Amino acid sequence: AASLEWRELLAEIQIAFLLFLVAASFEALEFWKHGVALLCSCADGFQGSAADSSYSAATHLDMMSEFVRVLRRQLEHVPADFFRDEIAKANFLGPSLATLIQVVDSAVKEHKQAHSSLSSE
Repeated sequence: AASLEWRELLAEIQIAFLLFLVAASFEALEFWKHGVALLCSCADGFQGSAADSSYSAATHLDMMSEFVRVLRRQLEHVPADFFRDEIAKANFLGPSLATLIQVVDSAVKEHKQAHSSLSSE
């Protein structure tokens, strides 16, 4: 069930992106922007959540990997002038991607620390 929930969220983000591109829907753009910002800040996506036993670390990693793939594909279709346009002037993507990079860096550091402590035992 947990796997289905994150796939549904990704599907909604993809639909919103398509509605924005094809139908020029401002509401769809806003939904897409908020969904991307939410997932970019989702540290548990890379680390796993001890509080929610229904999600395994592998499930989180699958979710975030799929999200990054989807976002990359979406950005390939964004018009070149998108970030110069009035609608997107308040550039959400730069800060969202910076947050995603921080989250990934933190998860990698934690993984390396956990691995090195296991190796030294």
